[in-house]
Amino acid sequence: MEKDDRRNGPILTKVESTQIFGNIEEIYHLHLTIAEQLDRAFNEDASIGSVFLANVSFYKTIHYETAVSRIVCDRTRKR
Repeated sequence: MEKDDRRNGPILTKVESTQIFGNIEEIYHLHLTIAEQLDRAFNEDASIGSVFLANVSFYKTIHYETAVSRIVCDRTRKR
């Protein structure tokens, strides 16, 4: 998205791209972890709620980072 191959310049600057997608790998890995844990819980007839409770600290961290990124984006680029 940062490539300058459009008539009016790039869609996003490098900074904007990092602000928006900076924690995408963390989110992806969290989803993989949760998917594996949910499969295991389902196969073992265990509580799926325990999977989410076990990962609550990751949710809080990712949510906070995403919220901060959104605030920065909103201040620097009007919709």
